[in-house]
Amino acid sequence: MKKILKWTIMISSALILLSLIYLSPYILFSSTSNMVKFNAKSELELDQYLREITSKEMPPAIDVTILKKGKEIYSKAFGLANGITGEKISKSHVYHLWSMTKTFTAVAIFQLIEKGFLKINDPINKYLVHFRPVDFEKKSIEITIGQLLNHTSGLKDFDINMLKWTHKVNEPYYGDSKMVKERLINYQELNHKPGSVSKYGNINYVLLGAIIESITKNTYENYIREFILKPMKMNGTGFIYRKDMNKYIAKGTLHSHHFWNFLIKFMGPKDGFNLISDRLVNKRYWLEEIYTDYSASTSLIGTGEDTARFAQMLLNGGEIDGVKILSNESTQAILYKGRINSQRKEVLNNKRKLALGFGTKTWFEQGHELIGHGGGGPGFAVQYLIIPKKDLVIVVLTNQSLMLQFDLAKDIAFVF
Repeated sequence: MKKILKWTIMISSALILLSLIYLSPYILFSSTSNMVKFNAKSELELDQYLREITSKEMPPAIDVTILKKGKEIYSKAFGLANGITGEKISKSHVYHLWSMTKTFTAVAIFQLIEKGFLKINDPINKYLVHFRPVDFEKKSIEITIGQLLNHTSGLKDFDINMLKWTHKVNEPYYGDSKMVKERLINYQELNHKPGSVSKYGNINYVLLGAIIESITKNTYENYIREFILKPMKMNGTGFIYRKDMNKYIAKGTLHSHHFWNFLIKFMGPKDGFNLISDRLVNKRYWLEEIYTDYSASTSLIGTGEDTARFAQMLLNGGEIDGVKILSNESTQAILYKGRINSQRKEVLNNKRKLALGFGTKTWFEQGHELIGHGGGGPGFAVQYLIIPKKDLVIVVLTNQSLMLQFDLAKDIAFVF
C-alpha cells in the first residue's frame, strides 16, 4: 500500500512538473501591456506615449478618438496594421470590436420596444420556442428580456466554447437563431435565480440576437445595418470584411507566448491555432481574420471614428447629426438603468469594480462616472467610454489581445 502511494505521489509530482515546464513560457515570457507607465499630461505627451508603446509593439497599433461636446478634439492612429507587409495603421483601418457589439444589440432591443414589438419584462420564451430555461429541479422558469440585457438571467455561459465556435472568412455563416436551436440546448439550466445575481455572459446577448431575428423575420446583422449603421452613416462598420474594407484591415496579433495561444490550441476550433495564425514575425503572431458563429454579442468590425459617433449618439439622447434613432428615455435607460439593486453605489464606494447595466458597464474614477463597454478576443482589445459630466467620449482600439484597454482609455480620458 505504501509502495502504491509512493508511486502515485511520484507520478502526480512528475505530471505537475511537466505541466509547469510546458506552461512556464506562457507565464514568464507573455507580453505585458503595462510595461510603459502612463504619465502623459498633455496632447503632446500623449502622442509621445502612444508612439513609444507602438514602437515596442505593446500594442503594434492603436487608434484613439476623443470627442468633447460632440466635437472631435483628438483623432490619431499609431503603429503597424500588418507586421507581415509593414503596412502602417491609419484612421481608416477597421478592428474587430468583439463585445462592444453588445451595446448595439441593446440599442436594437430598445428600438423594438419603442416600436411596440416587445416589452422589457416579456418572458424570453414568448419569442424563443426552442429555449426553455429550467431550475435545478428541471422546472420551467421565466427569464425576461431585461434580465438578458443586464446579465441577471442566471444562465451559465458557454465560456469553454467561445473560441471553438468561430470560423474563417470563407466559411459558412452560422448566426444566433441557429446557435439557440442547435448549440445552446445544454445551457438551459440556471445557475442562479433570475434577477438575483449580476454575472456577465455572452449567452444573454446571443439569445437577444435570436429574439431580434424572431421578431423581425430577418438576420440580426441586417437589422443593425438598416436601423443603426445606415442612418448613423457608420460607413466604416459592418459584420464582414467588405471589399472596401479589405485594404484597411488592422490584423489582430498575439505575442508568441501569450496565454491565448495555449487556450486556442486546446479549446479553440478544429486545427486550433493553425486555423487563425497567419505568420510569426518577431515573436508575434499576426492572425487571420475570423468571425464568431454567434453575432449579437461579439461580431462587429469597425473604425474608431464610427464607434465614437455611436457613443456620442447615446450621450446626445439617441441623436447624431440631426438623425434620431432612439428616444432620450431609452438612451437614459441604456446609460443609467439596469443595474441590480445598489450596484452603482457600491461601485462609487469602491466596494465593487463595476456595475452591469443594459448593454453598458459603469465605473467611477476620481469622482467621475464612466459608462461604456469594452471588447476583447484573439487579436484585439477595444474600449469606448462616455463621461457624461465632462461631455466626453473616448474610444481606444488596439490590435493586441488583453491590452488592459479600460485602464488605457481611462488614463487618456483624464488628459483631456
